[in-house]
Amino acid sequence: MAHSSGIRRPIQIQEFVIAIRESSEHELQEIRKEINNAVKHLQRSNRRLEAYVAKLKGEEVLNRQELDAEGNFSDDDIDEKDLQVFQDSLAENGKVLDNYNERLQALDLEEQHRASTVSSGDIQSASTKLKRSLQSQGRRTVGVDSDNTADATGSNSINL
Repeated sequence: MAHSSGIRRPIQIQEFVIAIRESSEHELQEIRKEINNAVKHLQRSNRRLEAYVAKLKGEEVLNRQELDAEGNFSDDDIDEKDLQVFQDSLAENGKVLDNYNERLQALDLEEQHRASTVSSGDIQSASTKLKRSLQSQGRRTVGVDSDNTADATGSNSINL
């Protein structure tokens, strides 16, 4: 996702998952904050639309406070022809909310993955401890280069 100064375009959830893998912890927090804010606004918009739909259908309106600052309907501004537009908007907003929820779940999974991943420093430390332990037992260690050739002193070695 681009920040407010960048170009925005909708991306598929698969692209989003890939993008957040490369994002910093701070960027993940900002993305989550942005999505949560958008969800909050869509939910508020939906409450207003639901009230308008209920009024146009002649049903009881339970959430009148959502309609305008004074808590009243703008009867001059809406009529029967708006009913379908409001219903279509509610349906579309529902799809957008589902997409946002998928992204929030992807963020949760990425954060869980990061929390459960062993750091490379931990791996190097364990490797060094293992090598020392084997050497103290009089066992020889052999490294494996990244090009899959044996090298007893390779800098990119995995000690076995």
